[in-house]
Amino acid sequence: MTLGDKCSGIFSGQVVDVCNLLSEQSGEQVKLISFVSLREYRAEKRKIKIVYQNSLVLPMFPKLKNWKFNIILLFLFTKFKKYNTIICRNSLPANLGLMLKKKSIVKNVILDGRGAEYEQYVEYNMLADELLEKKLKQAEKDAVNGVDYRIAVSNKLVEYWNKSFGYSQKEHIIIPCTLSRNHEGLTNDKFNRASVGFENDDVVLVYCGSISGWQSFGKMFNFIKKQLVKDRLIKVLLLTKETEEVISLIEEFPGRVVCKWCSEDEVMPMMSLGDYGLIIRENTITNEVASPVKFAEYLLAGLKVIISEKIGDYNSFVKENSCGFIDAEVGDQIDKLEEQDKTLNRKLATKFFSKNENIINSKYQELLNKCI
Repeated sequence: MTLGDKCSGIFSGQVVDVCNLLSEQSGEQVKLISFVSLREYRAEKRKIKIVYQNSLVLPMFPKLKNWKFNIILLFLFTKFKKYNTIICRNSLPANLGLMLKKKSIVKNVILDGRGAEYEQYVEYNMLADELLEKKLKQAEKDAVNGVDYRIAVSNKLVEYWNKSFGYSQKEHIIIPCTLSRNHEGLTNDKFNRASVGFENDDVVLVYCGSISGWQSFGKMFNFIKKQLVKDRLIKVLLLTKETEEVISLIEEFPGRVVCKWCSEDEVMPMMSLGDYGLIIRENTITNEVASPVKFAEYLLAGLKVIISEKIGDYNSFVKENSCGFIDAEVGDQIDKLEEQDKTLNRKLATKFFSKNENIINSKYQELLNKCI
């Protein structure tokens, strides 16, 4: 069950793919319940039905502060049904799941914790409503401590639950953000470096993603400028929407910074033109517990990752697997990657982040065996 998630590449990779995987493992068809924006209800319902037919798409009650009212529709559509287990993406759906459990509609409620929700609201001033923030913090605490089992995207998130909500149980499993099945197997037969104005000898830094507050664009731009000044071979490929900051960077370093906005099936081939993927973020609790899906995607594209300190569990992963650098430890010169380096990075991505491979597949099987 999801609440407020739009049908996107992330939704396809982190929700639809999981429904398909659990259906394959259990031998039973998994039902997807998605609450979507009332304003975009028809369009979102159509998109979700295309990517996952066995779905119930419901209009979400307007305004976040009214999230509890979504139980009305949920009861109407589930009151004559019995579900063994409901997996709830984040704390508000988990609270709705707990309401279903009280009515004996659901036996087990699983929280699929994607991050530090309350801290994200506060650190990035998403609500500007202190009373609502406190209520949502309580809802997060109720979910963490009230559900039957938990998925966490990082060990750091579990530590956050320990510290903030007094969670002391061991009823959880760590499953990081994994690769979308749509991205696996994509080959680059469409682009080359010349198509974006780069030379084969260039060292190409890639950033792919949104311009959301927690992406820390300011800090990343400072890092990029420093590298561009230090080494004339450095080029930068930004796979994002063009903003004033992006335009300013392009003008400051003409011919060395390229910005592209790609379709979903073009992103992976375009990223593979680079050498290093950038995950440069501010030191916040939101980032500290995170599991950026872009980490796995960069590796799948063959890139090493330059990452800030305290980004989920990935600092230790980078060091243990020699697949990148901590941003503060980048030396005077970054070397261009050889094809053998890119091959190793792709193997790491597949081994640790593919739902088709044993490490991730077995975690979901363990979840099934534990709770379903």
